Amino acid sequence: MSRGNYRFSNRFSSTIGFLHWFFLGVVIMGLLALLDKTELIRLNKIDLRYYDLGFAITEFVIFYKPAELILGSPIIPKYD
Repeated sequence: MSRGNYRFSNRFSSTIGFLHWFFLGVVIMGLLALLDKTELIRLNKIDLRYYDLGFAITEFVIFYKPAELILGSPIIPKYD
């Protein structure tokens, strides 16, 4: 991959990662808390833990390549 394409890919991944973090992490968690507090839905702690776990895993996958570029070395060997 050429250096220009890699920079674009890094910028694109960072942008998608930020949007993912903001909407799924901040907005949806706020809505879930609001709906739970007003008792429009009932959430178990295990439901929230699964949501948090899935959110954390997808954030890692999205931000892995930009972090690898910034740190200058692969965090997970042989991961492309």
